[in-house]
Amino acid sequence: MLLEVRDMHLHYGKVEAVKGVSLELREGQIITLIGANGAGKSSILRAISGLQRPSSGEIRYRDKRVDRVAPDKIVDMGIVHVPEGRRLFKLMTVRENLRMGAYLNKDGSEIAEGMEKVFDLFPILREKQNQQSGRLSGGQQQMVAMGRALMARPKVLLLDEPSLGLAPKLIDEIADLIVQMRDSGLSIVLVEQNANLALTLSDHGYVMETGSIALHGPSKDLLADPEVARAYLGA
Repeated sequence: MLLEVRDMHLHYGKVEAVKGVSLELREGQIITLIGANGAGKSSILRAISGLQRPSSGEIRYRDKRVDRVAPDKIVDMGIVHVPEGRRLFKLMTVRENLRMGAYLNKDGSEIAEGMEKVFDLFPILREKQNQQSGRLSGGQQQMVAMGRALMARPKVLLLDEPSLGLAPKLIDEIADLIVQMRDSGLSIVLVEQNANLALTLSDHGYVMETGSIALHGPSKDLLADPEVARAYLGA
């Protein structure tokens, strides 16, 4: 198993945000977490990336525990988090933001090669590379955030709400890019409010309610489930 969360609980003070969650990610998969705001989806990503320490349970990457490992070490191991809201350095150029993603890499030729791969995947960023990132459109900023993560040469990408606030045409473009990243060898954990999009893109889905997993299974089965359709797909 590439990544495994086992019976994880997570608290913010006295509030239990994640209640005994278990999930699995295999090589080359996209798995998705769907559910209402406050269900605990983003907290799970924060725990996997080391930004929030679980109260109990285990997180394993390539069968090694990482739930007590520092965030920079987790990045170095190959797990990279693209947070909700993009969190760019908006006064810095696109190129400077991308370069920040490779802060653990001291090899100039590898950094240049990574930059070229990002520009090949997101051609608009090559054109905009010397512009301040804060002046880009929402979709272009999301591309910078994803490209910055790719500069760290991840094996696992944690994507939190990549379509948030984007126009439908741009959502389709981001969806295509997520599939391209998967096809290039990445494994992806996707948190996404657009449940229909998330289940269409993913191999396996986890439906969360108030910190727990209420239902999980192959995404195509969840798409066809009348209960999921009523609650999350607007049917």
